[in-house]
Amino acid sequence: MPAANLQPSLMSIKIELEKERDRIKAVLKKRARQDSKIQNNFIANFPNTGAEVDDDVFEEEEYEVNLAIEHVLEKRLKQIEEDLRKIEKGMYQI
Repeated sequence: MPAANLQPSLMSIKIELEKERDRIKAVLKKRARQDSKIQNNFIANFPNTGAEVDDDVFEEEEYEVNLAIEHVLEKRLKQIEEDLRKIEKGMYQI
């Protein structure tokens, strides 16, 4: 459905979803990389801060954080993209 045909409330929802999608993609870009084999899938970054034992512990903790963030944001991104598709097809319910 073209943007010109959207109800004002639906248009504002679409705009907010697009903003949130862009914000999520920016966060994912910092903490993960796009999976080249699976569309819309991300792989959490594993930091490499050094070769010391303390560095290894920090790297593992940072990776766990990246992994958790990647999973939550990836799931949210998929939902946002599905909602945007529904809006375009005129199937989104308010």
